[in-house]
Amino acid sequence: MYPSESLGALIKFFKSHLKMRKKSLLSIFCILLTFVVCLLFWPPFFPSFFFRTIQQGINRPPFFPERNSIIPITGTKAFIFSAFLDDRTFLQVSPVIRIIGIGASDEEEGRYCHVKCESNTISTRALTSDLGKKASKGVYCVLCRNPCVLSAPISVAVSAERNHSASDVFVKIHNAKESQLDEPRHTFTVCVSTMLDNYNNVLQLIHLIEMYRLLGADKVFMYKISCSDLVLRVLNYYTRNGFVEVISWNMDMLHNVSMDLKPGIRDEMHHHIQNVFTNDCVYRNMYTSRYLILNGPEEILIPNEHKTWINLLEALTQKYVGANVFLFDQRIFPAIAHHPDSLDSPKECPQVPGVNILNSHYKLGKVAVVKKVVVDPKVVIGYTSKQFVLEHQGTEVNIPSEVAEMRLYSDPVTSEIEDVRLQKDNRLQIYRADLEEKMKKVCRVVSGWITRVEMKWYKQWTHWNAPIIGEGTFNREVVQNHFTKENPIIGLTVFAIGKYLDAYLEKFLLTAEMHFMKGYRVIVYVIVDDPSRLPYIEFGVKHSYKVFRILKEDRWQDISMMRMKTLSDLLRNYIQYEVDYVFCMDVDQYFLAPYSVETLGELVAQAQAWFFHESNYKFTYERRPQSTAYIADGMGDYYYHAAVFGGRPLNVLKLVEFCFQNIVEDKKKNIEAVWHDESHLNKYFLLNKPTKILNPDYCWDYNIAQNSNAKLAWATKDYANLRQK
Repeated sequence: MYPSESLGALIKFFKSHLKMRKKSLLSIFCILLTFVVCLLFWPPFFPSFFFRTIQQGINRPPFFPERNSIIPITGTKAFIFSAFLDDRTFLQVSPVIRIIGIGASDEEEGRYCHVKCESNTISTRALTSDLGKKASKGVYCVLCRNPCVLSAPISVAVSAERNHSASDVFVKIHNAKESQLDEPRHTFTVCVSTMLDNYNNVLQLIHLIEMYRLLGADKVFMYKISCSDLVLRVLNYYTRNGFVEVISWNMDMLHNVSMDLKPGIRDEMHHHIQNVFTNDCVYRNMYTSRYLILNGPEEILIPNEHKTWINLLEALTQKYVGANVFLFDQRIFPAIAHHPDSLDSPKECPQVPGVNILNSHYKLGKVAVVKKVVVDPKVVIGYTSKQFVLEHQGTEVNIPSEVAEMRLYSDPVTSEIEDVRLQKDNRLQIYRADLEEKMKKVCRVVSGWITRVEMKWYKQWTHWNAPIIGEGTFNREVVQNHFTKENPIIGLTVFAIGKYLDAYLEKFLLTAEMHFMKGYRVIVYVIVDDPSRLPYIEFGVKHSYKVFRILKEDRWQDISMMRMKTLSDLLRNYIQYEVDYVFCMDVDQYFLAPYSVETLGELVAQAQAWFFHESNYKFTYERRPQSTAYIADGMGDYYYHAAVFGGRPLNVLKLVEFCFQNIVEDKKKNIEAVWHDESHLNKYFLLNKPTKILNPDYCWDYNIAQNSNAKLAWATKDYANLRQK
């Protein structure tokens, strides 16, 4: 074969091969196109596990850096959170390593710091804290000289021993010299603390983050302890685009340790933790931000004479030359519906739970006691007390409310707030158009995370997007299908003490067997003072009961109080380990019709039948400011009935512990709330919104009128006889 023939054969081969490749690529493209079309328009073509796999990928939990560990100091009740190098020249000793934690202030004495340098570990005696005598018992601050003269300090441990041991746990030292910037990269950083108690105010969280951006924030630090999965996803969304950074510690260890706090005052721990987080944010951003804005998860600084924070601070620094600590009044904007339209969720986020701050047009007439701070972090020594007193070396000025104010969008009801007159304030409306535009993008994403089918289950909603359950307000079939798959075990507690046992218990148990959660596994917890008088009830296969005996109190009011204590003990020791949901009911009621799984939720409240259509001014809340159950005129969403409440066992445990502790606090002051445990229950639901509300169909009083939809009804009561000793 001649060379020319060989070349021709080679060219012919390549042309043929190229045609085959084109046909193969075309075939692959057609197969892929067919696959996509079938996926979109013919789902049965694919096995169900295929979609489960896709959904698992979509629903994968958001990623956050691993939670920091709290480090206990051996032999003390103190814990270390974080540590920072502090080389500011105005300090008495500089440079020092500043260690921030929580614990009794006397635990700072007689400690040693073990500092890891680049080549070795050096031990040195801790210095006296510079936070001074104003420090509260919960603030723990240890100062150590920096012994790493020729190298950078890497980490530090604290102990009572002069020499470090293998058991010492070290925490990283932040703000190393090489990481310090000549000029801050951010003008404004917002420090937000603290997310507690499964925080789920998603709509308000998005509103505030987007408002921070509109006002001029460069970075937001969120300090998280406990929040819902949906809040985690929202935080993850903002973390990925770099605007938010989430800081979190594993707090489990603190729940099992006594911190020398005042007995019965749970808020004390919250204040200490918030102090720690605020101090951490100050030092973490000391060299990266020109100003820090320090607030909680429901607060925002709103200028009243300027559009942005940049304009505001330019004006303030020109007027107050040399000032670097700016104190602002806190004004409270309660979530009160003054018009039915204000209950509506924004059209951009119809499915997102939480408070719509754009509908909060009224503020309390009285300025809150606490001042809120915008500060240059380089002049701060630290926050030192429950009242959030700022120790600093700067020049501070108080800014009038007419210029700017820190707004708290919440439901604060405290004894300090006596002036409850409301003032109209529409300042936030100048941001409405810009905020709604930004909300559209975020809510499109967030709405995709919410189970759309669930939003079709219910037809009536509160202004914080909790469903209101009543006959005709939910899709019974889809709700039943959902809970059939979940197959929950439901608990039911009932107290029958004294004459109530003989008068009501038998009918309550008989009708519960007929109508309560029919078809589901139910455990009835019967609490009595005399088990020998229990009626005989034959339960079905899926219903069972357990009997607990308690001592009878002399006064029915004390029985009411001890109900909360007994429920707390049972929930903590038994119920939380045995059921998925629990209802707590009064015995002087009886079931009339199926009372089923549409009532189940995370935290369920029963609207009181007589007040369901009344304004909150007519609610019989406790109105005396001296009581811990105090709710001011004009506050409140619904009046809730203590005859029925429920939810997940741990959520109900928080409720009953709150009520019991507040009842005890009132007794110390010789005060008894007007409706006893019910007054405290209403206070709890004001501060911790229920996730589901049962309308009066689920606890009806036939003295009002006939009701063919009633599921549970009040029994006829002869109080004179029943409450007689």
